[in-house]
Amino acid sequence: MHSQTILNVFPASDGHSRLVVAVEKSDSKAGDEQSGRLVLRQETFSSAVGWFTQSCIPVEPEQVAGLKMMLTSTHGGVENKQSLTKQSVPRPRVRGTGPSVLAFDQAVHAAG
Repeated sequence: MHSQTILNVFPASDGHSRLVVAVEKSDSKAGDEQSGRLVLRQETFSSAVGWFTQSCIPVEPEQVAGLKMMLTSTHGGVENKQSLTKQSVPRPRVRGTGPSVLAFDQAVHAAG
């Protein structure tokens, strides 16, 4: 059996998309106990079908604490949106017309 508990819905300004934070539960392999996982779903509205999922990101149990800490920290909280816009991350120089890629370790050091 599969069930879900919606924790929050964050509507977008366009009124046709939203972010849903939910806990999805399904029967474990043992049978009696249900296991739950946090999921982030990007949904879009269509007048023909209603709300439907565009993408779903499962968040592993060991990632939840880090996600919560990041969202409530000085640099990650919504209440500090203005301070985020003032921060600048160095961008790599563009050589040619192809896409530029910033290596993960450079992004971590630049943000820190």
